[in-house]
Amino acid sequence: MWGACLLLAICLPAWTSAYYFEDGYKHHYTYTAEVAVFGQRNITTILKFQVRYMNDTEDGHRLHSLHVDSFLQIVQGGYVMENPLKWDLTKTFLFVTDKKGTVTLVHCHPEDHEELAFLKKAMAGIFSVHIKIEEDSDKWSYVASEEDHLGKLEHKYQAKRTPLGLELKRHHFSFDRVHRFHNKTLLYDEKGTVHSAEAKDHILMRNPNKPSNQREIEQAASKQGHLPDFEALGTVTMKLDKRRFSTHRPIVSFDKLKAQSLQAKLSEKYESLKDLQENITNSFNCLQKLPDRLHMNRSKCVTELQVTLRKLKPDDYRRFVGKILAQHCRPQDAFCVDKRLTVLHVAGIIGGKVSQELLIQHVLSRHPPVDDELQSLFSHCVTIESPTQEFVEAIEKYCFGQYGEHHGSRVMTVTQRKACLAVGSLARHLDRGGQTELADRLVHRLEQWLLKHEKEHDDHHVSKAVLLHALGNAALQRSRRHLLEHATSNRGHHMWRRAALDAMRHYTCNESGSAVYDTMLKDEWYSVRRQARLVFRDHPRRHDITQKRENALLSDKYSYDSVMRVKRDVLENTEDRARHRNFGYKPKDQKRDVGATDIGSTITTHSENNVNYETTTLSSKHDIDVFDTTEAGSRFAMINDNRKLHKFSTCYRGHITHNQNMLKDLNIGHFRDTPRAFASLARDLFDPLIKAADSLAKHYQDPHYKKPISGFEALSKAVNEVPETTGNVLSAAIEFSRAADVLSGQPLYNHIQQAAGRIQSLVEDVHSEATDLFTNIADAAVVVLPVAENEIRAHLNVILDRMTNAGWLPRQVMAEFVKALQGYKFALERVLESNRRIRHATDFLTASRSPLVNVAGELKTLLDSVSTLISNLKTKQAQWKSGLNEYGTSKEQRMHVNEAFVRIAAAFDTMSDHIDDLILNGSKPLQDGLDRMTHYTSLLLSHYEALMTAVDDVQSRITSVLGQKFHPKFPEQRRDCDQSCGCGIFPTGVDRYGYPGVDIQLNDNEELNCPVTGLMFSTGNNAVAVFPMMPEFIEYVVILSNIRVSLHVPADGIFVKAGEVIGHPLGPNGCRHTHINLALRWRTQSESYGAIKPEHVIDKRYFVDPTPFLDPVHPELRWHEECSEFTVKKLDDVIDTGKLSTGLIKTVTDFRSLFSDLGQNMPIRKVDQFNSATRQNVMPEIADKIAETIDQEPSDLKKFYQLGV
Repeated sequence: MWGACLLLAICLPAWTSAYYFEDGYKHHYTYTAEVAVFGQRNITTILKFQVRYMNDTEDGHRLHSLHVDSFLQIVQGGYVMENPLKWDLTKTFLFVTDKKGTVTLVHCHPEDHEELAFLKKAMAGIFSVHIKIEEDSDKWSYVASEEDHLGKLEHKYQAKRTPLGLELKRHHFSFDRVHRFHNKTLLYDEKGTVHSAEAKDHILMRNPNKPSNQREIEQAASKQGHLPDFEALGTVTMKLDKRRFSTHRPIVSFDKLKAQSLQAKLSEKYESLKDLQENITNSFNCLQKLPDRLHMNRSKCVTELQVTLRKLKPDDYRRFVGKILAQHCRPQDAFCVDKRLTVLHVAGIIGGKVSQELLIQHVLSRHPPVDDELQSLFSHCVTIESPTQEFVEAIEKYCFGQYGEHHGSRVMTVTQRKACLAVGSLARHLDRGGQTELADRLVHRLEQWLLKHEKEHDDHHVSKAVLLHALGNAALQRSRRHLLEHATSNRGHHMWRRAALDAMRHYTCNESGSAVYDTMLKDEWYSVRRQARLVFRDHPRRHDITQKRENALLSDKYSYDSVMRVKRDVLENTEDRARHRNFGYKPKDQKRDVGATDIGSTITTHSENNVNYETTTLSSKHDIDVFDTTEAGSRFAMINDNRKLHKFSTCYRGHITHNQNMLKDLNIGHFRDTPRAFASLARDLFDPLIKAADSLAKHYQDPHYKKPISGFEALSKAVNEVPETTGNVLSAAIEFSRAADVLSGQPLYNHIQQAAGRIQSLVEDVHSEATDLFTNIADAAVVVLPVAENEIRAHLNVILDRMTNAGWLPRQVMAEFVKALQGYKFALERVLESNRRIRHATDFLTASRSPLVNVAGELKTLLDSVSTLISNLKTKQAQWKSGLNEYGTSKEQRMHVNEAFVRIAAAFDTMSDHIDDLILNGSKPLQDGLDRMTHYTSLLLSHYEALMTAVDDVQSRITSVLGQKFHPKFPEQRRDCDQSCGCGIFPTGVDRYGYPGVDIQLNDNEELNCPVTGLMFSTGNNAVAVFPMMPEFIEYVVILSNIRVSLHVPADGIFVKAGEVIGHPLGPNGCRHTHINLALRWRTQSESYGAIKPEHVIDKRYFVDPTPFLDPVHPELRWHEECSEFTVKKLDDVIDTGKLSTGLIKTVTDFRSLFSDLGQNMPIRKVDQFNSATRQNVMPEIADKIAETIDQEPSDLKKFYQLGV
């Protein structure tokens, strides 16, 4: 009995709800609104109305009725009108307030006049605030975002306790589109009833382009098209006149009422199809006269049709548009197809609920789907601001697949590509419309797909760039870390970095600005730096640059090295002007304005089209740079509205280089000197490998403590702590449950006991899930990843340790490098496999089935309830200790209850601390470890690829210097092609000499040097065979035909040295040019183990291509592609992106082949006499081809774009 009595003593705080309209009373108010425009008072509105509390809703909110008693307006000049339009003031109007005081919903009568309903929403909006009470403060402030009749805005609040109750001030200021000032002050009594309110609104449309000497109140537009400022002031006061008791509560039926938000919007006026039929027919006739979709006047026909269809009544619109979209046109009926596509286009622009239903029925659900229709529809998703869930799901299946089968695929079709970009745009609209769960689900699927792309492959480049652009279209804060990771300079593929940087244009925080700035300075690719510069130019933080960053920017542009490099370039150009050429156009910017300065449109084009090459004695550089953009935008300075309507950009950039300056002091002719010379050049030759290894080694070294660090230690530690953390929470919950069981049967403690049981059950679910998680990933996270990391570290140490011997034992060291890289690869494969397992097991961290996420709210509620009960029990316990015995309990009972209560309170405090820590920080260490794992795995993968590229590069350099090569004096230029003999490349000469080989072109009477050191035999028919004695050629026989031998060759052969003159060419032998034939074959068994004597061998299987042994040192010509892509934007959202057309690719391929051939035919012995006239003759032709493909006229860019898709 004492427990029940004790429960009666627990009282509620005064402010249980933000509003309190006393039940059974009518609260009569006077509402006065004064509006002034351009500094002149135009109209005053006075309304008498009453508010009455009706009942509580199921979710704990309060329902009120608002009834207008009288309506009065006073216009300028003092003229008074009472209800001038004779509105019916008896219609029901209800509004709902939540516990915070915000009006969440209104119920309007459908027959209520629209303007009167607007006023009722404004009156209800006076009451709408967000109240936050601080019990221990007299003054406090806070920020909240809520919706009123002007829309959803962020407000700043200041609260102060007064003798009557509470004073609340609300303030808002924004200048996005207009300058909006808002101040509202409300006075409440001690119960929470509003006694008076005053609201002031000031809206200013300021023209930023207006001349400073223009008068503020001048109304006429200037000759330059400048618009004047527009200013509106509104003051609203409301006062409680009286409260009148009324026992009669009206019965309200919700059948006819229409639920709406507080935001006031005037409905549009619609017309019937019969009234608008003539306008529609005229629009279709206009389209039929202009079948060319690129005709300038056709857009006017489409716009008129769009305006007309917007005026149709919803039912007429559904029937008319549905009838046209349901048509199945024959391919030869061009007008039917055009008419259907045009209506589809207009329906996509209108984008309302009815339009979305029709598009789902007739386009998205069509079997088989039509790609052109789908792609047109996807581009309109940018402007559909209120997408329905059904419409989003219909679009979603074209991106991810009907059953998710496309999710994670490496190759995207054009339709799938555009669908995924549309999903990103729809996610942003959903998030802004309050459907955050659906938006998060879409973005989560895009992010998960993004993580599945580990390899750098051409298909991966495009598909991953599409996903990054889609996340940029969505512009959710949760995706920022993914974009920042992919935008980091010199990490991942450069196409991903460009896409991530472009996506960062929607983020305005300091973090995004810093990332773009750093990439603009540090990235190794010019195209990436250029993209960062374009984004940074429009970033709102671009002016917040410190002196340190300004110095960094200047030093990046003007350093000592760059100045000296410019001096060297000037010197080289002065010495050899003929070897530097630039073909193309200077960067060009064109701008065309339509309309006035303050209102109109702009079309801009930017173009950079160049072919540049520079050739010196032992190095050359050939650049191609194509960067074109075309952009159309609109501007309305009055509301600061500058929109990027459409933007199309193309980027193709790359270069071909070779550099042999490191070899100019190397005498390859004396083989014994080569190792010594190579040792002096080893540092330069191995430089790529040294840089790649050092870059990876830095991630294993703590810069502060100079000790090794691990990339997976954080995850391993977090995984080990998961079951321990949840186990501690479970132990505390069990202890609290046991403590509560001691007083089982007591009425008040029964509530605590029930709550303890529920808490224990919830914690057990969390602990069970955590244990399962530990079981699933412990092996991968705690064992496999650290072991694999140690193996990678060991292989890296091998590379670093062996680097000291690279100069003296290059081949042996490279063999160990290759072996170490293979071990790195095997360990990395285990890391990637563990990553996949861990990601699959930890998907619940962001999914809806996470037990911690699901139960966190209920746990918090239970803890708050138990905390309230225990807090009140503490007060009563103090009374019992003082000797008060209000309820007749015995001393023994009080001691027993006191001991049990102390144990319950202590157990609850312990459990509450554990649960709070679990809710706030439970998954944070694990999530941090997972993020670190993803980042670190990406580093390992990128460094592996860098090491692999470096090893290939070094191997190529070593082979060029120390590989199996003939003596450099031996000619290597292949005979030019002719009609009689064909080309001089392998396999040629079978019909003339009896075996396959290559024809080496020489001049008449030119000396022929022996290619190798060995025994030379005469084989008759003006041919010799040389048995090499050099280790690298010991398994071969070199056969030289069509020569006149200048030495006496006995039957048992003659010893010759490499580079020794052995004869001259005989002549053309039926071909156009004088030449010799070189053949190379394997030694036969008798030649290998018997007496050295050539056999007559004609079996072609013995012969090999001698080409790899001909070129002593040839240029390492490589194509480095920076970008080859196009991007299409609509309203600053990417609606398409992909690889460029094959037309330009073919031109550049021919360009590469040309220089590759020239490089192969450039002998070292003639490098000083190399004539670059051949290159200079073809360069203008290549430049002309690129100029034809990328024309400077904006209209021709459409052709280039169409080739790309």
